Amino acid sequence: MGQAIAAYAPNEYFAAISNPLLIGCGLISFCGVVVPYTAMQPFWKYWLYYLDPFHYLVGGLLGTILWDVQVKCKPEELTTFDPPLGQTCGGYMADFLGSNAGYIENGNATAACRYCPYETGADYAKMFNLNEKYYAWRDVSDNRLQLKFDPLADLGDTRRLASRRCFASRRMRWLS
Repeated sequence: MGQAIAAYAPNEYFAAISNPLLIGCGLISFCGVVVPYTAMQPFWKYWLYYLDPFHYLVGGLLGTILWDVQVKCKPEELTTFDPPLGQTCGGYMADFLGSNAGYIENGNATAACRYCPYETGADYAKMFNLNEKYYAWRDVSDNRLQLKFDPLADLGDTRRLASRRCFASRRMRWLS
């Protein structure tokens, strides 16, 4: 992608300035890491997120590693709260945990309940819109296709632009 931007740039300096801006601010911001998929505005969520090659890179790298990992939250990562009087932490949170991820560390306690929002790595991966284990392998195959296609596209762009510049310089010589 950086090569394609450089091929269209009028000079090296413009390419050096525009590459970090377009890739860093544009693509990495919308791949689901900086802003999770669920928090993205619909305008960006439904088109740029799926066109972004970094989305598939992150999905392929994180999904294959994170999915089956058991999460054990550190004490400072736990959310502490008190249940209503006469209820245990596990009883109070049963309905919530039936439809949400996470676990209660002290289910039989009647005060100072400790909740961790992730039980497995899959719960965390779902923030990146990796809803099934095979999504990660799908993203790996998409990356492999991009690695094969992008150099060919860059070569075609470079040749087309070089021939256009050559034609323009010949025309300028003919006019003078």
